[in-house]
Amino acid sequence: MKRRTVIFFRIVFLLYIAAVIYLCFGHFDNVQGVKWSYFGIPTDKIVHFCMFFPFAILCNWAIGRRPEKWQSGIGIGLILGAIGMASAALTEIGQNMLTDWRVGDVADYRADCLAVIISTILVIFLNIYRSLRK
Repeated sequence: MKRRTVIFFRIVFLLYIAAVIYLCFGHFDNVQGVKWSYFGIPTDKIVHFCMFFPFAILCNWAIGRRPEKWQSGIGIGLILGAIGMASAALTEIGQNMLTDWRVGDVADYRADCLAVIISTILVIFLNIYRSLRK
């Protein structure tokens, strides 16, 4: 990737991280007009999924390197997935420890992890494709 593109994706990734922190620790008690669920799935779980889905993809683009071998593409994807799940865990723990208005929830963490796992699988396939397409 070109240097400007990598810098752009690094800035986008940092803005994304800032947005996730704001959404995880913000005060949103007065939000009105939101449905409680869509297709039987609670709205806050959908929000958690949407917050953490871009993590591995944006982080992979921020790295900006094409894997030399397809095995390293898998390794990079797994590392990014682990970092994403650890970040999700830290946000839930932080909500319990740092705020009085937010509560960490195991179901939220599951939604976060599901999103990270799906995006990690996409990153692994992308990295394998990029490494084989020399």
